[in-house]
Amino acid sequence: MSVTCTERFESRRLRTGDEATLELVWTVQGTDDEGEAHVSVLATAPEQYQPSAELPRLFRQSVRIEPLGPEMWLASVLYDRRFEVTIIGGGLARIAGSESNESFETGGGTQRITQSLRTVQRYGDAPDHQGAIGVSQSQVEGTDIVIPTFSWSETHYFAQLPWSYRRLLSDLSGTVNERSFRGFEPGEVLFRGASGSRRGDTNDQPWEVSFSFSASANVTDLAVGDVTGIEKRGFEYLWIRYQAADDEVSGSRVQRPVGAYVEQVYATADFSRLGIGVLRV
Repeated sequence: MSVTCTERFESRRLRTGDEATLELVWTVQGTDDEGEAHVSVLATAPEQYQPSAELPRLFRQSVRIEPLGPEMWLASVLYDRRFEVTIIGGGLARIAGSESNESFETGGGTQRITQSLRTVQRYGDAPDHQGAIGVSQSQVEGTDIVIPTFSWSETHYFAQLPWSYRRLLSDLSGTVNERSFRGFEPGEVLFRGASGSRRGDTNDQPWEVSFSFSASANVTDLAVGDVTGIEKRGFEYLWIRYQAADDEVSGSRVQRPVGAYVEQVYATADFSRLGIGVLRV
């Protein structure tokens, strides 16, 4: 016989107000092992419960088990407004349910480029520079363009925020993900930093920490003039080397791309060290 949990008629005893509480009551059948009965209740009773949209969300705090008879138990699950805490390690404790507060923004940043995607047309005395922009006799000046950006922030709550973790946040700021993170491939997410404050004025109040990220896609098989097969991760920097050459058609001296450099400008890091989870569907 499998272990079953059935909510009882007298369940859902609710008290509202600043000290709101809720009690869910279950009958557990199919085992004489109190540990197995306890595990079954934990798998059945939700971690969080909100009786209605007008009432606050309550968090599971404790489970009480007492025997009713052979292979039968009475289980009482208590909820209140205190946050349920998950111990992460190193003195850090994150509060369950904290990933519900998020915001995001899409927009345009600016970047200076020296190479176009393609030259649409040339008119008059215009030699072929193979996409180089703003070419003079000695240099390629380029131009500033607007590039698409995706940024978001996540607010998480912590029971305690030790100085070692604050130092870790500082060390990880300005790093790029070395493993997949929030559905993005390695190299596509930049951790911009975090800010935090304690909610309330007593030590038993949680810390509220906001984490900021930006994303930029990895690209492959780029071509710059005759230079092809370029691969660049999202936050690596691509720059082009130009060389003076004679344009056989116009007879002019031109600047043409002869090489490409992909530079790593941000260190990589394991974002699981942030303690906020690394998976997102």
